[in-house]
Amino acid sequence: MASKFWFSFLILFLSLQLCTLSTARHKRTLPVMKFISALPEGSSPVIMNCKASRFVRGSYTFKPADSYQLKVDINDTYYCLSMFGMKFNSVYAFEPVRDKGRATIFWKIDLNGFSISYHNFSFKFVAPWESE
Repeated sequence: MASKFWFSFLILFLSLQLCTLSTARHKRTLPVMKFISALPEGSSPVIMNCKASRFVRGSYTFKPADSYQLKVDINDTYYCLSMFGMKFNSVYAFEPVRDKGRATIFWKIDLNGFSISYHNFSFKFVAPWESE
C-alpha cells in the first residue's frame, strides 16, 4: 500500500516539475529599447522622458552621436515625450501588442523626428517634430 502512495506521489511530483519547466520556457522576455541620436554636430540636445504605468521609467539628454538603452521592465505601453529646442514630439516607444516577441526596438532621433526599426538598418518614420 505504501509503495502505491510513493509511486503516486512521484508521478505527481514529476508532473509538477514538467509544468514548471514548460511555464518558464514560455515566459515572455521583455525587450530593450535603443535610442540612437542621428543629429548633426552642433544641434541642440534632445531631452526625452519615458513613462509607463504613470511612472517615469527613463530619462536622457541626447547630444549628436549619443545612444541610450532602456530595458522594458513592465509589460505596459511606454510613452516618451521629447523636446528639441522649441519643438516637441511623443511616441509610443513600446506597445505590448505591436512589439510582441521583439528582443530589441531601435529608435533613431534626427532632425525630422523619430523613426523605428527592429533590425537597426531599415527605419520607418513615426513622429515628426512639432512646434504648436
